[in-house]
Amino acid sequence: MFTICALAISDELMKAILSNDLENIYDGIGPIWGKLDRSRLFLTGGTGFFGRWLLRSFKHAYETHGINVEVVVLSRDPLALAKSEPELFGCDRFTFIEGDVSSFEFPQGSFDYVIHAAADSSNYVLKNDPITMCKSIIYGAYRVLDFARASPSARVLFVSSGATYGGVHYDHELILESWLGNPVDLLDVRGAYTETKRISEMLCTVYGHQLGLRATIARCFSFIGPGLPLDANYAVGNFIGNVLDGKKILVRGSGLERRSYLYTSDLVVWLLTLLVRGDDGIAVNVGSDKAYSIAEVAATVSEVLGGVGVEQSEEAKMMPVQNHYIPSVELARDRYGLQQTVNLEEGIRRTAVCVGWTA
Repeated sequence: MFTICALAISDELMKAILSNDLENIYDGIGPIWGKLDRSRLFLTGGTGFFGRWLLRSFKHAYETHGINVEVVVLSRDPLALAKSEPELFGCDRFTFIEGDVSSFEFPQGSFDYVIHAAADSSNYVLKNDPITMCKSIIYGAYRVLDFARASPSARVLFVSSGATYGGVHYDHELILESWLGNPVDLLDVRGAYTETKRISEMLCTVYGHQLGLRATIARCFSFIGPGLPLDANYAVGNFIGNVLDGKKILVRGSGLERRSYLYTSDLVVWLLTLLVRGDDGIAVNVGSDKAYSIAEVAATVSEVLGGVGVEQSEEAKMMPVQNHYIPSVELARDRYGLQQTVNLEEGIRRTAVCVGWTA
C-alpha cells in the first residue's frame, strides 16, 4: 500500500497519490476491464464527486493500459469541469452533453452500460428547494430508465443511497440489504430525500419486472478521498476543513453517532464491479463496515493531521443520538469479492494532502 510519510508535501506528491490511486483502481478491477474495453457507456452526474473519479479511472485505463471506453457524460454544467479539470474535459474518449437529468435529450446510438449517479443530497437543497430535489430524483430516474430501454442489452448501475433505510437508531448493528428500513415521517420535509430515493429504487424494480431492464442498485454510504467537499454535510470533510483553516475541530452533536468511510479508489472498484457483474434486480451496500463514532472520527482527524484539538460544548454532549449509519458489506464481500483496502487514517492523509495539507 502507498503510504504518506510526514515529509514536505509538494504538487508532485499530490500527483503521486492520484496516480497510485488510479493504478490501484485498475488493478482492483482486474479482468473486468476486458468487459469494459471497446464499450460505450452513458454516465449521469459525471461532474460530481463520484462522476469525476469514474472519469479519471476511465482516462487512466485508456492512456496507461489501452482500455477504450467511450463515455457520454450528462452534466448540468460541463464547463465547470473544463475549468477545474481541463485534462478530463479534453479527453478524446469523453463526450459531454449539457442538460438536466429529468429532461435531457437522448444521445444517439446504442450503449452497453449506463451509470446513473446524478442526485443532489445536500442539506442546503433539501432545506431550500426540496421540490426541485424531489423532481430531479424521481423524474431523473424515469428519464434514465426510459433512455436505457433503447439499448435492450445494456447493463444499468443505479447509484442509490444508504439513506433509503431511514434513520437507524440501533448501535452496533450493521444494516443488511434485506432490512426494509425505518418509516419516514411524510409530514417532515427532512424525509424527502429518503422517500424519493426509495421511489427511484422501486422504479428500477418495476422496469426490470415489466420490461426486462437489467439493473443493479448500489446503496452508497459514506466516503472519503480527494475531491470530497469540505464545506458540505460530510462530517469527516468538515473536520479536515477545520484543521486546514487552523481551527479546532467542532463536533456539533452528541458525537456518539456512528459512521464508516470507504476510500474513493475502493469506491470506484466496487461500482464498476457491480456495473459489470452485479446481479439483476438486487441492491448491494457500498461502503465500509468499520465503525467509528463521530467523536472518534474527529479525534482521528486531529491526530493524523496534527490539528489543534477537538471542541464540543457540554450542551452538545447532552444532545440525543440522531442515528447510526453502518452497512453490512457481507453481500459485496462474499458474492463479488469486494474489499476495503485503504483505512480511515490513510484516507484522511491522502484527502488532506490533495487540498494542500503539509505535515
